[in-house]
Amino acid sequence: MLWLLESKKTTETSVGAPGGATEAPPLAESQATEPLTGADFVDWRDSVESRCLLVTAPPGSGKSVFSNFVTGHLEECMAERKSEKVIYYFCNIRVPLAERNAEAVVRSLIVQLCQDQGNLIALLPLRFEKDSKVFFEAPLGELWSILNLMMQKHSFSHVYCIIDGLDVYGECMVELVQKLLSLFGNFESKTPTSRKLLCTSRPNSDIMDAWEGHPERQLRPNLSDVRTYVERRVATLKRSTELMKEAARSALMKDFEVSRQPHRVIPTFLWISTAVRKLEQLQTLTPKNIREEIEKSPRDLDELYKDMIVTASERAKANAVILAWVIYAEQPLTLEELQEAVAIDPSRVYENYSQLDDTRPQLTELSVRQVLGVLLDVLEGRVFVIHQSVQDFVKRTNLLDRWISPEPRLFVADCCMRYLLLCSAEEERVGTCPRITEVS
Repeated sequence: MLWLLESKKTTETSVGAPGGATEAPPLAESQATEPLTGADFVDWRDSVESRCLLVTAPPGSGKSVFSNFVTGHLEECMAERKSEKVIYYFCNIRVPLAERNAEAVVRSLIVQLCQDQGNLIALLPLRFEKDSKVFFEAPLGELWSILNLMMQKHSFSHVYCIIDGLDVYGECMVELVQKLLSLFGNFESKTPTSRKLLCTSRPNSDIMDAWEGHPERQLRPNLSDVRTYVERRVATLKRSTELMKEAARSALMKDFEVSRQPHRVIPTFLWISTAVRKLEQLQTLTPKNIREEIEKSPRDLDELYKDMIVTASERAKANAVILAWVIYAEQPLTLEELQEAVAIDPSRVYENYSQLDDTRPQLTELSVRQVLGVLLDVLEGRVFVIHQSVQDFVKRTNLLDRWISPEPRLFVADCCMRYLLLCSAEEERVGTCPRITEVS
């Protein structure tokens, strides 16, 4: 993403932008349809005035990579300028549901501000020092008051705040955005200090309404970035000779070039990654079936997800059940927890845990990747969807209802109740619940 550091005000760096070297409008003119250029970022970074900038893009278009790049670039700059500070937060569906809220964001920003200026710690209530749990249970209003006070009392010349994925944590983030804009967007100071806020979000979310009146730009795929990503992603293909990898590289880049024509859907980085995952599932690799697999993959992410979920679920209902547990569970499940969950059949009556032995699958990282690797990842023993957009698609379309009854959320709840009833029966019999203890 080195094009981001270019101050030239053209749209040439954006593949999806109109052709020609037309000057981009000033950052102050908020136009959501305008592509993000290097000039926009450099202007935001270097302006002596406080600035807020929202960067939007569809799922899998590189928003988190963009945020990572910006954060890393600013931290490199700060290494030589100790008077400046970068604080950031990346919203992530891979944390437990209870931690996906505005309070978690503000807590993180408070901690980061204190790291380089110890005097700010004195602004925290004494009860936080006496009991650290109080800090993690404090309501948004109290946490915001603390952050607001710290932003007034710090001695940094510049504070850059990066928040990635405003739309990930739901409705609670709208209030946070309003607070952030009041803190960073309406800031006036007689001292030589400035506040810069840069956030990312998917378009068409409630965040857009809350951001109204402040600059917005669209992140679009850059040709050089796509080439680099295709090279690195294809290099990870297992069981592949250089001939097969070259066939995949050529097919993906050809597809991308064709998609740049008017009225075509430009594949996102997520689409490219998912297409490579599909290649990894092929039983036999030849240049011909590599090209065919890429050509037949729907360019629309929703259609692609539908195709993959239907294929996996038609192959075995158990695949649909695994997907339901990963998508609807309140927190990421370990492989062992997922084994226990999938073993339960709501149509059966159980009297003890040993009756689950016949239906408990042996799930390993390898087996999950082999069967559902196009949709699921296993990280540190826990199972996740490859991207938040998979979870959003399933919940929005109720696609798993075809194979799971009652609907997946109730199915998961029913299984949990049956498991707890077995625990209750086990406690009455032997005074403890060994399976719950082991899984916990």
